[in-house]
Amino acid sequence: MLRIDYIEGDELPYTVEFDGVFGAGKTEKGAIMAALSVGGYIPKGCRDPKKAGWHLFWNYIFNTDMITLLQKLAK
Repeated sequence: MLRIDYIEGDELPYTVEFDGVFGAGKTEKGAIMAALSVGGYIPKGCRDPKKAGWHLFWNYIFNTDMITLLQKLAK
């Protein structure tokens, strides 16, 4: 399950629950990336923003199709 919440005034206003894993960020995408990283969906070697693997995920536009795909992965 994927759930995104917004808490106005919070330092990291976006929180994401992805398959029981929580992530937070300044943007919706940042929160999703945090949850994917913490949950191990992004391989360890790709968690460093300076490494190319991370950018393959980070540069992807999280549109409706991507959210649907993430929800399927989380089931």
